[in-house]
Amino acid sequence: MNFRILVPGILVGVIVSTPPLHSQSKQHDLAENKKVAVMGLEAWNKGDTSRLTDFIAEKGKWWMGGNTFPWSPQIEAAAMKGWLSAFPDTHVVIDDVIAEGDRVVLRTTWTGIQKGVIENIPPTGRAVRFSETVIYRFESGKMVEVWVDWDELGMYRQLGVLPPGSPRPSEIKK
Repeated sequence: MNFRILVPGILVGVIVSTPPLHSQSKQHDLAENKKVAVMGLEAWNKGDTSRLTDFIAEKGKWWMGGNTFPWSPQIEAAAMKGWLSAFPDTHVVIDDVIAEGDRVVLRTTWTGIQKGVIENIPPTGRAVRFSETVIYRFESGKMVEVWVDWDELGMYRQLGVLPPGSPRPSEIKK
């Protein structure tokens, strides 16, 4: 929408320009993809695996830590159940949502108290807070790929598995 102001404070004319139809469709896809990505992550707050098939394609890819894994609603449900058994009070806050083309990026903050086993670490009763960034790629309204980058090292430090200030692997001299 363009406005022409001839005298400060007085709106003289309004020129409404509508984007081409294909541009409107792309904007709708971006909005829908953002909505799906947010709903998919909000399912973690509820521990709700029942609608994952609405969000995640059956034969997807999950990229994390330089590795590629198969990804599907069933795999996401298993990951969710495993995580929530260790951190039953998990709460995810979505800090940013960015969409471009067929991708949606979420920057999130996770919190929870470890009350169950995670990665062979017995319950510590300690609270964790860490950041995560995920990038979802969409096809036909469903997530088909996900790239995950999260502060795993920070979580281990908070659980007391690694001492504060312990070196990162890249800082260890060989």
